[in-house]
Amino acid sequence: MNFFKHAAVRVAIGAMAVAAVTAPAAARADTSPVSDSITITPDLTVTVGSSVMITASATNNTSSTISGSLGIQISDPALLHDTKVSTGARNLGGKLIYKGDTQWAPGQTITITLNATATAVGTENFRVYSTGTGSSGYVYAYGTLTINP
Repeated sequence: MNFFKHAAVRVAIGAMAVAAVTAPAAARADTSPVSDSITITPDLTVTVGSSVMITASATNNTSSTISGSLGIQISDPALLHDTKVSTGARNLGGKLIYKGDTQWAPGQTITITLNATATAVGTENFRVYSTGTGSSGYVYAYGTLTINP
């Protein structure tokens, strides 16, 4: 995988990594029942008017069916125009794309996809969060999209 075109960063609670770095940051041991990631395509740097796809995924790492949730938090919704959100996800005011699952099977991955058009110059910082039954908090992954003129 060419890391400059795609970013998949998994981090545990409290650890931080930015998708624009050349390698994922080391994370603490994940004690959560879920793990998550973010992918930004086609690139981490685009121009105004370009289309981008932000994909957040979370996996149930347990041997039981759990209830859980996955979300993409958008720091500056003025930089992107949402063109499509994946089925089953809800767009809550342009700052949060959310999906819950009450029957999240063992090993199953749930996904949210946001297709958008870059509308203004700036830096969009995404934070993906997930949690599941038995978790003591949220697990986070981070991604950064730079939008140039």
